[in-house]
Parts: sequence; structure tokens; C-alpha cells
Amino acid sequence: MDIFTENQINNALVVQSGRGGRSVRVVSNGKESGFATTTYSYSMSHEMKEYSAKRIAILMALAQGKSNSQLESLLSNSHTPQVAINNIKAI
Repeated sequence: MDIFTENQINNALVVQSGRGGRSVRVVSNGKESGFATTTYSYSMSHEMKEYSAKRIAILMALAQGKSNSQLESLLSNSHTPQVAINNIKAI
């Protein structure tokens, strides 16, 4: 799958996968494509690589449907991380 538009990333389903659950892939039109990996983060234990990949997938799921500009605006207008998360969920 080729990714050429922001919309493909903004609206993609995100899954944690790969060896040891250390990769994050986007799914668009039924096809997966690599998005992020912690595989080469040699300073992390295997458990922390998997934890970090899961965190990326969770944050991408929270951000689904929002552009980077929208997310940056929500964060800059929030006084606490919890307010930012609530604002993101509200859109």
C-alpha cells in the first residue's frame, strides 16, 4: 500500500504488529503499511519496545480523524494533558 495523502494517515486504522509487537502499521483499504517501529531502539528492553509501540498505536487511535494542525492547536490551548485528551476526544 502506498501512502500519499495526510488523509490516509489521519483516518487509518492502526494496529500493533510485527515480531514481539514492536511495530505499528496503518491499515487503509484493507492493506497494511509500516508506520513506526521500536525494533531498533536498542537502549530499550524488549518489554519497553512492545510497550512503546502499543503507546504509539493508542495515541494514533485517539488522534484518528484529526490533522496534525488540529492536534497541535488542541495541545497548545490546553492547560493540562487531560484537558488536551478530552478536547481531542470531543472533536
